[in-house]
Amino acid sequence: MRTRFRGSLANKLRYATGCVVWCLAILLTFILLKMFVVEIFDVKGWSMHPALSDGETVVVTKWQYGPRMPRNVYEVPLIGMLVASVTPDESIDRTIGRSGMFSRISPRLPQHGDIVAFNIPGNLRYCAVKRVAAIPGDAMPPDTVAGGLSPLSRLPAVPAAGDRIGWGTLDSLQRKAMEKSPYFAFDPGDSSFMALDDFIYLTGDNLPASMDSRRWGPVPSNLILGKCLKY
Repeated sequence: MRTRFRGSLANKLRYATGCVVWCLAILLTFILLKMFVVEIFDVKGWSMHPALSDGETVVVTKWQYGPRMPRNVYEVPLIGMLVASVTPDESIDRTIGRSGMFSRISPRLPQHGDIVAFNIPGNLRYCAVKRVAAIPGDAMPPDTVAGGLSPLSRLPAVPAAGDRIGWGTLDSLQRKAMEKSPYFAFDPGDSSFMALDDFIYLTGDNLPASMDSRRWGPVPSNLILGKCLKY
């Protein structure tokens, strides 16, 4: 009877261990898929109408432009959500703000007309969906510059990584914006700002209802999550 009991207990332990291993494997697979392959987003608002409507679901493909590596625990799916639920918002914002730039695996730039999901500049805990209006080297879209609220939306062209923008070519608001931005570095040697990332000019299809690069300026490609496809 003892032998049978021990055998029954061992079988139960093996079964329980197997279940735990399978659950962990499924959880890890889900995290890796969401982090590097694909994610589901619900569109909020009418800024992308008629292409996308409020409440519509899109699939964000992470491999299109190269998946990003998380910079801190809050950017790891599920785990980040659990940690954030017991962490003050101020601490989360401080950690994200100090995390620096994302690193991307095999980075590729979006193309004109792509609809992309991205972290909102200045508020990286939230995401938005917009269309690519201009890529590095393009002139700023003339129909959006006139209504631009960001000093950086008034630059003559969308900056590419490594571009140098002379101090004397900028007005005081543009200089302040670049000084505050982690995506520009000032070189006192030639009195210029160097772009540390490729920038993308993003706008909504429904301009009157859209908050976009007219407000934020060109968005660093570093902040782009992936390309959006209709679900």
